[in-house]
This record gives sequence, C-alpha cells and structure tokens, in this order.
Amino acid sequence: MILEPRKRTDRGGYLAMPLRKNVPEPHDQGWKLTSCPVCGRECWERPLSDWLRESVDGIVCTECALAAGSNQAN
Repeated sequence: MILEPRKRTDRGGYLAMPLRKNVPEPHDQGWKLTSCPVCGRECWERPLSDWLRESVDGIVCTECALAAGSNQAN
C-alpha cells in the first residue's frame, strides 16, 4: 500500500475518521463525535474542505476504510 498526500486531482477512495476507542479525547475543538455510516462505531469527524469531501467515495471509520482499501487491492 502506498500512502501519500491527496492531490486535488485525485478521485475515489475513503477518508478515515479516527475511532473513539483509539482516540478517547478529541485533539482539536473542531472534532465532533459521530458514528460510522457503515458499522456504527463512535468516531471523530474532523473539519474538511469541500473539495476533499467531494473527491472521495465516502467518509468512514478507520477500520471500515482499511477494509475497503484491502478489498480494492484484491
């Protein structure tokens, strides 16, 4: 798996929200507690720019993003 900063021209993929079980307290006042739309786990939604939100297939918890990424690799 190659990890690199997202470019404005990139499309698809999933953004990962930190799970509350991994990050019990928010790192920033802008983080809001929410739940993953796929699995329902508690996670932190972070402020994101509109272009970033519009360029991805979804915003899910870290575990769901990793699972989606490993399914695409197969």
